[in-house]
Amino acid sequence: MDMFSDIKSVMNDLNQRKSALGQQLKEFQGLQVEINQLVERSDNDADAMAKLIKLKNAFPEGFEFQQAKVMNKVDELETHFKSLEQQFNVLGEIESAEGGKGERS
Repeated sequence: MDMFSDIKSVMNDLNQRKSALGQQLKEFQGLQVEINQLVERSDNDADAMAKLIKLKNAFPEGFEFQQAKVMNKVDELETHFKSLEQQFNVLGEIESAEGGKGERS
């Protein structure tokens, strides 16, 4: 397999991982919406209040703190994905410009 094929393979893997991360982020955002709904209902809904208490017990430092940590990591991962993508694109351009004369495995 030549370097260009290797790069394409790695790029495909990165894109799949980025897509999976995007899906997980959507699920996380959906949970945030549900939590906000629980907060809104908690004054009049004992079940909602009980769920919020369980959530608070699960995250003693506060859910907002954990949420901020997750979002910081997501931002960091997005930056790294973009950087890797740019680097692989450059490598792909170099390989294409060389006419596939790069190293062969």
